[in-house]
Amino acid sequence: MTIVAVICEYNLFHNGHARLLAAVRARLGPDTVILSLMSGNFTQRGIPAATDKYTRAEAALACGSDLTLELPPPYACAPAQRFAQGAVDLLAALGGIDRLAFGSECGDLALLQTAAKRRSSAEFEKALSEALSCSGAYESFLRVRERVYAEQYGALSLAPNDQLAVEYLTALSGTAITPAVFPRTGTESATAARAAFLARDGRALAALVPPAAEKLYRDAPLASERYLSRAVLYRLRTARPEELARCSGMTDELAYRLRNLALESTDIDGLLARAATKKYTRARMRRAVLACMLDIREQDYSRPAYTLLLSASKRGREALRALRAQAQIPIYDRGAQITDRLCGRSDALYTLALEKPADAGMILRKSPGIEK
Repeated sequence: MTIVAVICEYNLFHNGHARLLAAVRARLGPDTVILSLMSGNFTQRGIPAATDKYTRAEAALACGSDLTLELPPPYACAPAQRFAQGAVDLLAALGGIDRLAFGSECGDLALLQTAAKRRSSAEFEKALSEALSCSGAYESFLRVRERVYAEQYGALSLAPNDQLAVEYLTALSGTAITPAVFPRTGTESATAARAAFLARDGRALAALVPPAAEKLYRDAPLASERYLSRAVLYRLRTARPEELARCSGMTDELAYRLRNLALESTDIDGLLARAATKKYTRARMRRAVLACMLDIREQDYSRPAYTLLLSASKRGREALRALRAQAQIPIYDRGAQITDRLCGRSDALYTLALEKPADAGMILRKSPGIEK
């Protein structure tokens, strides 16, 4: 049995995702088991997923994924480096994963591997550390890293999926999992699919996602960052800056900045617009704010200690049995079985992000989608 993993958010699952899964089977064989390691209810952008993790996993099941497991917080809502490392660590802990498949704009594995090797070198890490200590408030981490890379090796322009591919390759070092890169094709994007879904524009959504997914999304619960505005502002207004600064992604400077601006702001978008600088991008601040809401600390980024079953096909159930026989971490069937504090907090907070708010246990009562 060949198991190929795909690290994903499926927020939302669109035609490009379907083409990747089809390409995996075309290259590696029709009997290949595809395991989707998917972010839960909050994503790498620091925002709630457009619809809940079980609905997204069911869409993946309907469109070619055999087994969908959850990448838990805090890794799912972390910057790219930690997102990739946490996901790869979880896959390695499962055992039995043969390959990691991912899309890339350039499709050049050798080029991506060279970039990963260079970024991991002691010389580059030293130069990056020195540059970051001198950058002050004028450059973000990504801009500094790009500048240092260009100074040492020449400019290298990488598109978003290529950047994430480099992080995957770096994280795969030392594991038995082999990378499999697939050129990204098509113009569909998760951003466009989310926009159509959140606007309840069925016609636009149907042009972007597979029919089986579109059918599931028609009546799916809708979630948005704007519904969390009051809860977020209350947290920022009433917490002590030093308390906020203890959370992942925060600094003393950013904690005071967000706290003071929260006193004058009435929604998240307005707050982030006023707080943004070249150093503190909106994406970074969204992740930091979410860390404050969930109380994510640096010590929470050790190694993933569990995963949760979200959906499985018949072939996926067979693979699940094989994984459970050798996995170094538990694979839970129900969210209520998980004792990790961040899982419960994430699910409870997500119910407040829904268009129609639900009780805190709504997500916990959901069951994985299982093909009969």
